[in-house]
Formats: sequence, structure tokens, C-alpha cells
Amino acid sequence: MREMFHLVFVLCFAVNFIIYVDGMFTVSCPMGCTANQCTMGVGCPLGMCMPGWCGKHGGRNVGMICVPTCSPGQFCLQEPFKMCADCRVRNCKSCKERDTCDACDRGYKLNPDKSECRRG
Repeated sequence: MREMFHLVFVLCFAVNFIIYVDGMFTVSCPMGCTANQCTMGVGCPLGMCMPGWCGKHGGRNVGMICVPTCSPGQFCLQEPFKMCADCRVRNCKSCKERDTCDACDRGYKLNPDKSECRRG
């Protein structure tokens, strides 16, 4: 097993994708990240997404990724770091702020003050 690890390490090192440094693996950063190196499983450091992009958790083994748009029902929270955050309005498909909905899911209508999506 140890020989397999060394073989994988050498092959990855040869293509400059994974580098072992001080007990941690550093990898090429995900698209949209401005950092020079990222840690495997951690991803892009907070606050290091390109202008206009937003950070989002990419999964347990991926870590933080940068996306040009957040998923439906989310918006890009600007402070303290640009991160995708959930809209607080239930059944909201699109929002630009946490408590203000711009468009509701199918089968729901937005009330006049944009604070609620009602069935209808």
C-alpha cells in the first residue's frame, strides 16, 4: 500500500496537480479562485473568489468552490465574505437579499412587499 501511495504521489507531482507540503496536500485551486494554492478538501480560502463570483461549499472532499451564480433559492451574501446563503422566504426561487424574494417557486405567488410566497 505504501508503494502505491508513493506512485500516486509521484504521478500527481509530475503533472503539478497535487503537492505534499508540511503534512498537507495542496492542489490547483478551483475555477474562479484567486489564491495561488488550495488545500485538498478545504478548497478556495474564504474571500478569495474572483470579483463577481461567490463562495459555496462544494462537498466534504472538495471544500469551498467559487461560482458565478448561486443555486436557486440562494443569493450571494456580501459581508463578511462573498458566500452563497439561503433565502429566508419559504418557497422563494430567487432573491438578492435574505428576507426579500424576487420570484417564487412554481405554484406560489409573491405578496406585494416581497416578504412571502403564498400558494396560488
